[in-house]
Amino acid sequence: MAEKIATATADAVTVRILSPDGSRLLPVCAYHPDPGAAEAIGAIMRQTAEVDSGLWAEVVGHRQARRWQIDPRTSVADASADQTSFIGRYQVRAVLGLPLVDGGQLVGGLALFRLGVARPYTDHEQALAEECALRIGPVVGMQRLIDQLEP
Repeated sequence: MAEKIATATADAVTVRILSPDGSRLLPVCAYHPDPGAAEAIGAIMRQTAEVDSGLWAEVVGHRQARRWQIDPRTSVADASADQTSFIGRYQVRAVLGLPLVDGGQLVGGLALFRLGVARPYTDHEQALAEECALRIGPVVGMQRLIDQLEP
């Protein structure tokens, strides 16, 4: 699904699942058509995101989509130190973060981001991403149940 979203939007896409204790967003998958960018995205994802810090805090806390347009000359006030480093190093210019929800419960997060292209996400792109998130949330929720059942 991440690859299809990335292909449709020409962006990088990441999916994270909420940790069992609800404090972190653990990496599930990431996709970008450029192998070098994909590797860098995988590296930043391995640094587990705390749900109450960085760009994820508002998305998770309010359980609603959030868009950031990033000016390379200024820092992003909401970004964690790791996110700030990644944003600068890989020229992230726009971010769209969405909660993944299943049965009213937060189960993870979906993020799209643009590297090197200073074009904000549109309402139409956000609506497309929200439709995808509505479909991904129950899949992530099912995986969490399966993980709980495994010894």
